[in-house]
Amino acid sequence: MPTHQSALLRDLNAIFRGGSTTGMTDAELIDRVVNQNGPIAEAAFEALVDRHGSLVRHVCKSILNDPGSIDDAYQATFLILFRKAKSLSVGRSIGPWLWSVAYKVSTRERRNQSRRSHVLLKSTNVVSCKDDKEIDDLGELSEFASILHDEIARLPEKYRAPIVLCYWGGKTHEEIAGVLGRPVGTINTNMRRGREKLRLRLIKRGV
Repeated sequence: MPTHQSALLRDLNAIFRGGSTTGMTDAELIDRVVNQNGPIAEAAFEALVDRHGSLVRHVCKSILNDPGSIDDAYQATFLILFRKAKSLSVGRSIGPWLWSVAYKVSTRERRNQSRRSHVLLKSTNVVSCKDDKEIDDLGELSEFASILHDEIARLPEKYRAPIVLCYWGGKTHEEIAGVLGRPVGTINTNMRRGREKLRLRLIKRGV
């Protein structure tokens, strides 16, 4: 049998021996990424990206405007996940941890963009144009998103995790309860209190 066919059969056998990733918790998927090799580990990591990719991209797009920077922050977030997988202890859902990483990566990139823009403006003659108002509006939206994520990051974990899983992970309160291993009533209470704390903090910051 040709070598490439033998390699393909080995990969297929490994995948089927490993079983499907459907229904696996994040912790189980991370365990496969860390302790398995080849197709099994790759399939587990791809499952994590598929499961949380929309959450990570939403955070990146909320803070950054440039499509290239958004893609860079998105990829950097999952690269950090891959590098730190061995040392992670995130319970049944890695969503809140990924949100935190995406927030930090995007915020750092936003600061770098601001510094680069400041240098560029100082070194060139800027001419106003009809699109200035639109650019200002985009800046205001990005600034609001940055403030929102800043305040979410400052919430205690018991409030931050369900808010992140609900509004960025698209999960119901019942699903969040299952993921976090808490009663639905506790999730409802923490969501309500978390939103109220967030509302008051945003008001204090003039939002």
